[in-house]
Amino acid sequence: MWRKTFIEFNYNYSRSATSSTRDTRDVLNGGEVFNPDLSNNYDYQFITNKVGVNYRFISEKFNYTLGVNGQPAVLKGQNVSKDISTEQRTFNLIPSARMVYRFSNQESFEFNYWGRNNQPGFLQLQPIADNSNLQNVVIGNPDLKPEFIHSVNARYKQSDWNRGHMLSANISYNQTQNKIVTTKVLIPNTVNQITSYTNTDGFYNLSGDYNYSKPFFERKFTIEFSGWGSLNNNVAFVDQNKNVAKNAVWRQELEFRVDLENIVNFEIETSYMQNRTTYSQENFEDLADQSF
Repeated sequence: MWRKTFIEFNYNYSRSATSSTRDTRDVLNGGEVFNPDLSNNYDYQFITNKVGVNYRFISEKFNYTLGVNGQPAVLKGQNVSKDISTEQRTFNLIPSARMVYRFSNQESFEFNYWGRNNQPGFLQLQPIADNSNLQNVVIGNPDLKPEFIHSVNARYKQSDWNRGHMLSANISYNQTQNKIVTTKVLIPNTVNQITSYTNTDGFYNLSGDYNYSKPFFERKFTIEFSGWGSLNNNVAFVDQNKNVAKNAVWRQELEFRVDLENIVNFEIETSYMQNRTTYSQENFEDLADQSF
């Protein structure tokens, strides 16, 4: 039993430091005058300590790994020009799983799950107004939370080396919690807007594809079916109103190949694709498109 099982421990330390300086000067009476409102000088550091443990089981046909990682993170920033400091501490539990089952040397199934987080950038956290573009003033949100992304993937593959046919299929799902999105608010009776950031849920993506090919008549002719599709759910905010955009797109393809050695090689292909997007807000027009 113990020859098939393993326990792994891991640790990773990461530190990144970034500095940015924007020095803006106005020309007055032929001379340069420093503009403190349009200038910005800041530094920020992102530090993580990641500790994890994995349990692995390995056999001739069946392998799997289960793991969990704990990751405390610190995002610190100092706006030197405006004397503002920002510090955000977070802790994430990041699970992972992987399973592979081999029915035979020519047939297998694989499943993966993993989680990961994305921290907001320091500019997104700065609670100050960047008015370098008066038509689009940007204000950070110090209450932003990090994003957490769940990813699932499953894959099946079958191949017959003697007969030459092959089948593969893949499906993936990604979901983002606390997705960081921009918010835009128009200032009444002007063409100006204020841009900021917020967390929201509802982001996900589901996609899949398949491919099947079958040769016949001693592989002189091959027919191949393939297709893919995806469903995306996106969220945006305009004037504090939430707008959900659902996009569905799929494509089917049929291909016929002729391979006559020293005589002729050619292929005939046909496909059909459809793309459709719908919006939750009535002032946005739904879109639909199809092609052959």
